[in-house]
Amino acid sequence: MMFGDSRVFQRLQAQSEQLYVDTCVIQSYVDGSQDDYGFPSHAYVDGSAISCSLNDVSGDEVMGRGEVEIADAQMRIPPATTIANADRVKLTHRMRHELSVARVYEVVGIEERGAFGKIIALRLLTEE
Repeated sequence: MMFGDSRVFQRLQAQSEQLYVDTCVIQSYVDGSQDDYGFPSHAYVDGSAISCSLNDVSGDEVMGRGEVEIADAQMRIPPATTIANADRVKLTHRMRHELSVARVYEVVGIEERGAFGKIIALRLLTEE
């Protein structure tokens, strides 16, 4: 999409960022982790809290990791945010209010939306 005036583009981008009313933490997957007994295990490291916007969905099918996955939620995050399919997302605040129990999701799909952010398809793992 082409914008004739960069001010129009900047205004549209700023308006889309106002829709980020939730807060989440990207939990990056750490490769090569081991448990207390030396066996391979999955480990995740919390990143910084970022603004996001979560939409609950019921059983949407999305393409991810070579097969059809079922998503419980979709999250919009800022375009500069780094996230991978192996990562997790921890939702800590909903509608600017802290959750008493954080929700942890696994990433099942990532769709780039250019300057307007990324759409992440998520499946609920647990409530911490």
